[in-house]
Amino acid sequence: MKKVLGINASPRKNWNTAQAVGKALEGATAVGAETKMIHLYSLNFKGCSSCFACKLLHNNAEICVLKDDLQPILVEVMQSDVLILGTPIYFSNIESSMIAFFERLLFMNSTYNQNEISKFKGKIASGLICTMNVDAQIMEEFGYHAIIKNYVKYLGMLLHGPSEWMTINDTLQFKDYSQYMHGMFDPESKKRVHEQQFPRDLEKAYQLGLRLAKA
Repeated sequence: MKKVLGINASPRKNWNTAQAVGKALEGATAVGAETKMIHLYSLNFKGCSSCFACKLLHNNAEICVLKDDLQPILVEVMQSDVLILGTPIYFSNIESSMIAFFERLLFMNSTYNQNEISKFKGKIASGLICTMNVDAQIMEEFGYHAIIKNYVKYLGMLLHGPSEWMTINDTLQFKDYSQYMHGMFDPESKKRVHEQQFPRDLEKAYQLGLRLAKA
């Protein structure tokens, strides 16, 4: 049985990003995988500290040596077959806890050897789901694709598995827009997109999880 781990980097555990990761895990479950969801905001951790314990010639650490809430999660990641990552986009980049997660996961597996970029001997398939309140046109104008593709490239290089990505645009931020500053957004349009497009996006996330679990 394959093990599929979902990582939600949104502070909200039941909103757009979490729902998309959950749907991807449902897809993996449909083909017999064992799944688990982890919320990064439930953990107390930080990014790489540049201690270089993972780069020592002798006794180098396979798992990041920083002893915090993320360390046992990294153990689980390295024992999984598939990694489903979900993050909102803030100011044209992935969310900060996901950046810290990437630093710890990717750096501990990387080397400075020219002919051996990764010291990881296994293979983990991965999928990155990015949610954002901007539409597809603004996403293109701000170059989000290049930013997302860089993270996906590193996942594939260092975890040796197929790596995919998908975006969910024009997300619903609030249930009641009248309670918040929202001059840039049309609440009715947001609700319409959430009712009509978001279910299609969740189906794409479901198919992503199914596809990676079968790979």
